[in-house]
Amino acid sequence: MTRTAFVADIMSKHVLLAHINQAFTEVCRIFFEMDIHHLPIVDEKRNLIGILSTNDALKALIYKAPFLSEDAKKNINQAIRLEDIMTPHPLTVKPHDSIDKAAELLIYHKIQSLLVVNEGLLVGIITGKDLVNYFQKENKLEIL
Repeated sequence: MTRTAFVADIMSKHVLLAHINQAFTEVCRIFFEMDIHHLPIVDEKRNLIGILSTNDALKALIYKAPFLSEDAKKNINQAIRLEDIMTPHPLTVKPHDSIDKAAELLIYHKIQSLLVVNEGLLVGIITGKDLVNYFQKENKLEIL
């Protein structure tokens, strides 16, 4: 009999956060230096209010930057604010939710990560990469 695997078994527990008022370029630096792809966004009380991905940041540069005035380009942090490019109210799962449920949510909503919340507190993050690694390790996924 196989044991049901839970989100808590494979989630990353050490999650970097970005503050809603943090500078766009600072968040881009965090993505690059820490080699991560998702940052939960919190308010001044550390309440979860959104999530930002490297794709969101890249889209902001590609679609907004070319249309900025020269003055705005000089101060891109005022022109591109996190609240304008983040995904508000991100989907979440609980630590005791099954890995299958997390996989279904990622696939159904066509997203790359889920924040893990327990009693209103952010306790982790689970990504598609985490799930692929788990399913491959458990021989539930054949790698060609």
